[in-house]
Amino acid sequence: MDLALKTILLLHEDLGFVFWLGHILDQAGYEAYPARMVSDAFTLIADLCPQLDLVVCDPQMDGVGVLLAGLSHLQPSLKVVFVESSAFRTPTGLRVTSAVYPKPEHISESTKAEWLQLIAGLEHSSAHSHSV
Repeated sequence: MDLALKTILLLHEDLGFVFWLGHILDQAGYEAYPARMVSDAFTLIADLCPQLDLVVCDPQMDGVGVLLAGLSHLQPSLKVVFVESSAFRTPTGLRVTSAVYPKPEHISESTKAEWLQLIAGLEHSSAHSHSV
């Protein structure tokens, strides 16, 4: 299977969520890189130099705007999914490029399927934009 969104950065303070999502994405054939803080994400990017296709992140985190601005400048086709929480609001200056999706309250097979469906939907839209 040729994945349009192969390399994914997962950036969230909830390590349980990051590792759960990373595990299911790895099983589905993606390369998922978990980070708990923006500084961790910068280190991952500097050390591994991955060509990121998608960032799944909490837009409320300190420094996420700077990170996304830099990444989207270098990679204009980068897709971003904001993970919303109960107190979600999109910070000023950040634009949602792809989706806003709720962080699951409970981990289950249905939440796993929902996240995989979301990523597949983004791949579908990415494939169409590349084929034009």
